[in-house]
Amino acid sequence: MLYCDAVEIQQVMLHLISNASDALPEQGKRAIHIQVQTSTWQACFKQKHESCSVHILKITIQDTGSGISEENLPHIFDPFFTTKEVGKGTGLGLSTTFSTIQAHGGSIHVHNIKPVGCSFDVCFPLTLSSNQQPISELASIQSATSTTTILIVDDEMMVRNTLQQILESLSYQTMCASQGQEAIDITKQHHIDLVISAIVMPIMDGISSISIMRQNQPKLPAIFITDYDDKYDQATEDEQTRLILKPFDIRVLSQKIADLLPS
Repeated sequence: MLYCDAVEIQQVMLHLISNASDALPEQGKRAIHIQVQTSTWQACFKQKHESCSVHILKITIQDTGSGISEENLPHIFDPFFTTKEVGKGTGLGLSTTFSTIQAHGGSIHVHNIKPVGCSFDVCFPLTLSSNQQPISELASIQSATSTTTILIVDDEMMVRNTLQQILESLSYQTMCASQGQEAIDITKQHHIDLVISAIVMPIMDGISSISIMRQNQPKLPAIFITDYDDKYDQATEDEQTRLILKPFDIRVLSQKIADLLPS
């Protein structure tokens, strides 16, 4: 028996099939193969799926595209990573898919197929018990529970736009700034409940800008997102501050937001 959120798993499958469709060549063999089967940990271990449980449901989606380069394979589940053209992908589809599968206790594995194509194996744990609480209730994405405005501060437009899409899908209202001084001006003109900011930015860094914002709003919650280890140590967590190092799990981001906001 598989305990899951049916809507979330449907979205996972639709996204993987959509990705497979995008990978198909314009000419030549165009095919997507989907296989659903029960399996065991031993069978998965032979395919180097070490994280699978004893009894699993395995869903395999294969395409006849050009495959994924060895250089890109380790990064395809990283947030904001995409090989699509500018404007055609946010780089969060596979990251969200990965998070959803993990939240259900599952795993996802990808490899190229010779001579052409790519294969995604999605493994979900099966249980013989009918008393298990659905996994999606134990580890779900946290959505807004009241009208909340979040200010996104990042000098990269793609990051701002992507975070804005994520937060608005979680029912948060958003505003955006491309650098620290602009963010400070926004907080003077609008009510902001929480700030999500990069640390390293031109003109004014995130730590300095949040410090100035808190002169007028001492308990302003803030989340710092960065991939710069040397600057990361300058920010510390406290009652109003959380830190996330890229690449981050979207579920973790949503939970940190929920932790900082009044219940």
